[in-house]
Amino acid sequence: MFELCIVLIVIGLIISAGLISWRQVIESRKVDRTDSSLHLIKSCLFERMTHSLQYPTYSSDLSEDPLNSRLCINDAGHKDVDACLCPGRASDAWGAKIRFIEGAGIVDGADAPLQGEFAVYRPHHQPNMQEAVALSPESSVMTDVGSQNQVAFILLSLGPDGIFDDQSYETCFTDSSAIVGTLLNCSPDFSLSSNDQFLIITGHEVRSRLGY
Repeated sequence: MFELCIVLIVIGLIISAGLISWRQVIESRKVDRTDSSLHLIKSCLFERMTHSLQYPTYSSDLSEDPLNSRLCINDAGHKDVDACLCPGRASDAWGAKIRFIEGAGIVDGADAPLQGEFAVYRPHHQPNMQEAVALSPESSVMTDVGSQNQVAFILLSLGPDGIFDDQSYETCFTDSSAIVGTLLNCSPDFSLSSNDQFLIITGHEVRSRLGY
């Protein structure tokens, strides 16, 4: 009987270890899927920006649908962020919407939202286009590798728990259901995040991709 108990304990430990390992594999795959979603949304936004040469536009009251977190409310298909973030497939692996944090530009000498402002100046591309808007020095975030400046926008997943890991970037948004936030309202420190995933797009990358 004693030997049987030992065998059962060993079998139980093996099964438990296997279940833990399997959960870790599943979670790792979800992290990879979410990273893929972030890059797909980035590609969608850049595709639209290539035509307009402007920073992404969005509906100011764009929110996550309280009845279905994979969908949006108050979205308009002709807006860049709405079109790229609101389809059901544009969600993280845990079924929540990816969020968008807009950088800050300098307009008439003051920090201002970037949406609809020209990112590059190419008058041969569009007649009567306005000068490109410079990014504000305040348009920056902190990460594990230090400060990252000249941020154009950030794509953010709240991870498996669906909550903000730190208030420093939760305050970018007017409320927990808002899909669009702005660096005008916050100073994000992503080094304090535990399982949130983010993708930072800088002004340099925007200018390079748009052929500046």
